[in-house]
Amino acid sequence: MLASFDKCMVGVIRFAGETPWERHPGDELLYVVEGAVDVTVLSEAGRRQATVGQGEIFVVPRHCWHRQQAQRSVSLMFVTPADGTDASRAEDPRRA
Repeated sequence: MLASFDKCMVGVIRFAGETPWERHPGDELLYVVEGAVDVTVLSEAGRRQATVGQGEIFVVPRHCWHRQQAQRSVSLMFVTPADGTDASRAEDPRRA
């Protein structure tokens, strides 16, 4: 974590592979600093996937389960609500 901003934490992470599912009580902003990442979002309307590349921003809507997958190393900055995050490794956390 780099800082806090309006009850959110601001940080930068570098990873490859798949993150666990998570959801937050507020929107989450993802900014890809280097590389690319596939973001999957589960909502009432179904599953949505987007590839976010270097210099692009993706906003994850509040209360939606989501995860990221990077085939190669990716660096991204995030602005995430500091409290109230849920995490899951279930195949579909909406049913867990």
